Amino acid sequence: CYFRGHFDGGNHTIHNVYMGTVGMIDLGGADDPWAEDVIDLSGSHAAFFGFIDEGSISNLSLQNAGVSGAYYEIGGLVSHASNATISNCHLSKSTVKGGENSTVGGLIGAIDNCVVENCSVEDMHVKGSYVAGLVSKVYEGSVIRNSHAEGYGYITNRNGNYGGFGGGLVQTNGGLIENCYTNMEMHGHSYRTEVNGGFVGDNYGVIRNSYATGNVYVGNNSAGFVGRNLGLIESCYSTGNVIVGDDTNYNAASIADFSDNTNFNIVGDTKDGLKLLELVRG
Repeated sequence: CYFRGHFDGGNHTIHNVYMGTVGMIDLGGADDPWAEDVIDLSGSHAAFFGFIDEGSISNLSLQNAGVSGAYYEIGGLVSHASNATISNCHLSKSTVKGGENSTVGGLIGAIDNCVVENCSVEDMHVKGSYVAGLVSKVYEGSVIRNSHAEGYGYITNRNGNYGGFGGGLVQTNGGLIENCYTNMEMHGHSYRTEVNGGFVGDNYGVIRNSYATGNVYVGNNSAGFVGRNLGLIESCYSTGNVIVGDDTNYNAASIADFSDNTNFNIVGDTKDGLKLLELVRG
């Protein structure tokens, strides 16, 4: 079923929310985020609200939340939103994780023809095959503005041995993102990781007036800002390192990797002192 109402949280904070398991959700091990999960992942579309259609959520915060689901779209607040508005909503000190082939966003799994504004995640841990700090998938017609994500992202493999996809704010962007920033440390699981971007993994839309400061670790298409770009990036910059392995087949850059795009467009300053190609090989 869908939530089609209008929820105003009155700027209240809900603490210690757990969905998909009993007790606090961790990443599998305090010292090893790639360790085998200690909980049984079950269910789909896990989130505080689940599906939203033609509704709105505003002025709500969740703290110390844990959400887990086996597959499909998983988010801390919303699983999937269509034709909706989500504003002034925040998650902090929380973990959102999914099983193999899961689409995981710290705040929202996916949005379609939605507006997300003045939202944030902080001290966040997210883990999944298609993973992002704020929203995993942004479909055409959607807008994210004045929002940010801070924390850690872990990109797991999909379908066994195929690499996953990740982005600090958004994993796949087909809409408009403006006036946003990330400080997400993004970790690919291995050399199989397909795309890893400090701000966005795959960009087919428009990104304006935004920046990323977190480091990016491992990925065949890795970049401090956008892992793979087929859209427009305007007046943006990144300052984090891109750290790859010894495999010489990696494509990596500080702003964006354009290995699959011959018609890319970057407009605006890249910030004083930015290294256009900065690699640290492990």
